Formats: sequence, structure tokens, C-alpha cells
Amino acid sequence: MAVFEMPFVIFSVLGWAMLDVDQQDDDASDVIVARQEMLQSIEVTFTTERHFTPPQWAVKNDRKEGAKEGFAATVGSRRETASFRFLRGRAYYERRSTSQEEEPPSEAESSKESTRESAATFRYWIRSHLEDRTEQAWQQVNERRDRGRITNPEEPPEDAIIDLALGLRVHYMENEFQNRFLPPEDWLKFERHRSEDGTVVVVHPSESAEPDAYRRDVWTFDPQHGFALTKYEVFAAGQVCQQIENSDFRAVDGVHVPHRVKYRAFSDDGSGGRHQTQSVDLVVSEYHIGSPDNTPDSYYITWPDGAVVLDGRTGQQIVVRGGPQKLNDERLKEYYAKGSQWLEHEGDSGGLRFWMIVGNLVIFVLVVCGVIFCRYRRRAY
Repeated sequence: MAVFEMPFVIFSVLGWAMLDVDQQDDDASDVIVARQEMLQSIEVTFTTERHFTPPQWAVKNDRKEGAKEGFAATVGSRRETASFRFLRGRAYYERRSTSQEEEPPSEAESSKESTRESAATFRYWIRSHLEDRTEQAWQQVNERRDRGRITNPEEPPEDAIIDLALGLRVHYMENEFQNRFLPPEDWLKFERHRSEDGTVVVVHPSESAEPDAYRRDVWTFDPQHGFALTKYEVFAAGQVCQQIENSDFRAVDGVHVPHRVKYRAFSDDGSGGRHQTQSVDLVVSEYHIGSPDNTPDSYYITWPDGAVVLDGRTGQQIVVRGGPQKLNDERLKEYYAKGSQWLEHEGDSGGLRFWMIVGNLVIFVLVVCGVIFCRYRRRAY
């Protein structure tokens, strides 16, 4: 009797074990979603050090006379201070260059448009993604004037890393993930499984549903760090092309977040192997989670006085006058209604114009008095 019962007992134990694993996976998914929900309002301050090491074939092709226009292989390194804010699909990126050690372009490069990362030639660079628009502001190293533009919604910057490291955005994927910011509930849609070390691996697209997919994204969450994202990899044709590894986890407002991020990009080395083309070391100095100051209105850029801003939606150019200000739609409507070349800050424009008129009148009176006085002296002699 016991001999016949043994297989049944073993089967039952295995069945319960499998159910327990499934339950653990479901619980893990709930924790991941809850964690990502807490990160929907976050502010981060950090520094980055970028190292560019393109494969030799790319550098040689870039140096060739008659190389394809619009391409330039970036080499060298660059350090930046940066900040990032996120609020449920709104994102604000800011970078300021602290050093620039890139190899100077050749004569052939200087005569063509270069696609080196824009921040390399900028003192600062800001990009803000709101629900209905994208705003960008910058100042180039060779001029003092602030410039910017307002457009319809655009894609987030591809060279941003912190949002990828926090699981808030997926790396570029055509025709999927509109705006590529991931709502917390989307993590429930992806295939997931437990590794032998206890980490939860999330895969998209599903390996079982699309075994021959060219592109595959793989995220690893570690229960030892409160199911924080520890690794994010993008594979193309079975080979890794983008990799992010997080470390130095610390609890901030009950959420484990990384304070060190390592990003690496790979490409074909020309002989079928892989070559690391870029690496970025990111060190976080400060996090704020759920701050009351992180409001939708804070995602409008505060434009400095004298900034030249092109509204790409209307083709109108705006010169900001009267002090720093935000250009929301209501403010822009006032400007367009006036039809003026300047956008004056409310409350300041009238007083400024008055004193300009008074100053001009004083100068005119002094000039007239000077002319009369000179003529009087000549007649006296």
C-alpha cells in the first residue's frame, strides 16, 4: 500500500511546490508594481563620466575624405553634473558640462554637420517632457545667449540613463511603448521567471511566444534589495547591445534605490565580435521621493531674461524680456494677441517702457540745451 502511495505523495508535494513558486512570482510582481508606483514621483541629482571608444573601423571611416555627411565618431571622455525629475509620464532632464576632453574634429569633420552628442558643445542643456509639448533650453559654449524651442511631444533623449536604471523608461523600441515611459501596471504584462539565485527576471517580448524575436529586453529584480532593478539589458539577434548595472543600494523613504549606475553600449567590431563603444559611470548624490514640490507646473522651463525661444508649433520666435518666466499656453496666447516681437513679463513691461521713454526725453532735452548754449556763447564772442 505504501509503495503505491509514494508516487502520489511525491506528485502532490511537487504540485504544491510549483503552486508555491507561482504564488511567489505573483507576489514578486505585486511588489515590483508597488515599488515602481512609489517611483512615479522622484527627483535625482547625480554626476556622470562618459567614455567614448568607437571601433577603429568607425573612426577610420569618419576620417576618410568624402565620409557620409552627418556622422562623426565621438571619442574621448566628458564629465557632467545632472538632475532628473519624473512625475507620472512627465520628465525633466538637465545637464551641465564640467569638463570636455573629446578629441578635436579633423578638418574633414569641421566642414560637415556633426552628430556628436549635443551636450558636448553646450554649457547646459535642459529637456522637459510635458503631456502636450516638449521644451528644450540650452547655451552653447561659444556664446552667452540662452536659446530654446517648444515643440509637439517628442521622444525622450536616447542618451539619458537614470530613467532606464530606475525602470521608468524602456530603451528605444519602434512602434511600441508610446513615449517609452512605463506605467507601473505594464510590468504585469511581461513574461517573468525566477532564477536560481532568487532574482526575478522579466523578459519582453516573451521567449515562449516569440522565440525568434530580433530584439529582446531583459530586466533583473533582486529581492535582497526590495526587488529593486539591478540589471537591464537589451539584446539584438541574441547579442547584448545595451547594458545597465545598478549597485550601492540605499533605502530612501523606504525604497531601495541605486547610488551607482554603470552603463555600457556595444556594437559589432567589424569581424563578428563585440566592441564596447561607450561606458558611463553615474554616481547619485541625492534622491527625493514624493516631494510636494514635484508638481506638474514645475515641468515648464523657467526661461531666463533675453532667451530666444522658437515655438516650433507656430513658427513664432519669442525673445523673453522682463525677468525669468514660464511660457505656458496661456502666457503664449497673450504674446500672440499682442503681436509683439518681445514677450514681456507681466507687471514689468509697462514700467520698463515708461522709464525708457523718460530717459529718451531727458537725453533729447540735454542735447537741445547743449546746442542752444553753444550758439549763445558764439554770439557772445
